[in-house]
Amino acid sequence: MTAPTAPMAPTGAIPPTGLLLYDGECGFCVAAMRWGRRFARSPARTRPWQEANLAELGVAEEDCRQAVQWLSPSGRSAGAAAVRDYLASGRTVSRLVATATINRCTAPLAEATYRLIARHRHRLPPHTCRGDARGQVDRSADNAARADGRIQ
Repeated sequence: MTAPTAPMAPTGAIPPTGLLLYDGECGFCVAAMRWGRRFARSPARTRPWQEANLAELGVAEEDCRQAVQWLSPSGRSAGAAAVRDYLASGRTVSRLVATATINRCTAPLAEATYRLIARHRHRLPPHTCRGDARGQVDRSADNAARADGRIQ
């Protein structure tokens, strides 16, 4: 886990299983998060940063605009490290993938790859970053997951 980039929020604001904040207005990000939830089967919460109380969590909006954010009672990470930490909170297979693919040796490459993808995500399918042509984001799958308790 990387060093905190901002003061930690009160531990009561962060679920004990962790919280992953992602861009809910980016179609690629939403699709990646849906895949991540299915793959990791993590007890951690996921939430679009636009729907979170960032002040209560101690996270700056600009940090969320730049990269996915992982918050847990033990610390905070962003970017590729946040993806690793979220996967590490899941089932055995996702923990193994997290450890094998993003470790001390591969972290610089993983972070560079994350930044490259983040910078060009509006070109990646589905082409709905910042909403579709009408400015709308299809949240039906997220709403179903929220109803099941998989999303906070």
